[in-house]
Amino acid sequence: MRTMKSMLFGFLMMGVFASAQVSVTIDKAPAWGPSVKKERYYYLPDIETYYDLDSSEYIFLHNGYWTRAKKLPAVYRGYNLQTGRTVIIRNYHGNAPYVHYSTHRVKYVRGPKYYHYRPTYRANGR
Repeated sequence: MRTMKSMLFGFLMMGVFASAQVSVTIDKAPAWGPSVKKERYYYLPDIETYYDLDSSEYIFLHNGYWTRAKKLPAVYRGYNLQTGRTVIIRNYHGNAPYVHYSTHRVKYVRGPKYYHYRPTYRANGR
C-alpha cells in the first residue's frame, strides 16, 4: 500500500512538472544595437553599411561590390558602434538590403559621407 501511494505521488508530481512551460525570447541584436523582434537588418548611415542580424555580418561596398564580413573593414576601425546612428530596416525580408541603398542613403545620410565619422588616415604609415 505504501509503495502504491509513493508511486501515485510520483506520477502526480511528474504531471505537475510536465505541465510547466518555459518561454525563452532570444534577442539577436548585438550589444551596440537596438532590440528588434522580427527585423533582420540595421543600416549604419554614418558609414553607409548594413548589418545582418541573422548571420552577424556587416555588408559594405568594397571595390564596387557589396561584400559581407564578420568585421568592419580597416577604414572604419575608429568608428564607434555604441555612439553611431543605427536605423532598423523594416518591411524587408530578402537577402540583399542594399537593393534599396539609394533610398536609404537619401533618407538617412545627413550631409556628406562620414558626416558623423571622419576616418583618420596615417601619413607615412604612422
